[in-house]
Amino acid sequence: MKLTILFIVAMFITSCANSSDIISDTTIDRQQQSSVDDRPSAPPITTAKMIIANNSFIDVDIAALENTTTGQRNTSNPQSAKAITEPYPEEHEMTRAALYRYYSKVTIVDGLMVCSAKKASDLNMSERTFRYINDNVNAINETVKEAQSKGTKVHMPEITADYLRFLIE
Repeated sequence: MKLTILFIVAMFITSCANSSDIISDTTIDRQQQSSVDDRPSAPPITTAKMIIANNSFIDVDIAALENTTTGQRNTSNPQSAKAITEPYPEEHEMTRAALYRYYSKVTIVDGLMVCSAKKASDLNMSERTFRYINDNVNAINETVKEAQSKGTKVHMPEITADYLRFLIE
């Protein structure tokens, strides 16, 4: 009989201990859930459209970004040389906004692209961003001139509002 009472008391104590564990586990789970809910969400990505609308200054190392997306790595500038596997949504949006600003100032003259903006500050962008885009446009123009000198007719499409809208949407 004493053994039965001892067994019942032991079971009672054990069950009380287990229920307090359950209660404390539930409390911990609720606290963890609460802390998860209280964590700030990731900040929204600034889109190209927002950059244009706010006339935000654009500074993006397009050369480094281009190299990371093609599987190469530009180590000439340690600040901009990032791991290839990292996503770069902000940089891509800034690049699209920079292209929008640049190409909105481009006209086609004698089959060549001519930008009315002559310096980076005209487009509210960094010198390196402006220079990269401008150098690429100049390289395209040189290729067109070379083709034209060989008698090849080259048609350079006009920069349309639809194209510009596509860049920022």
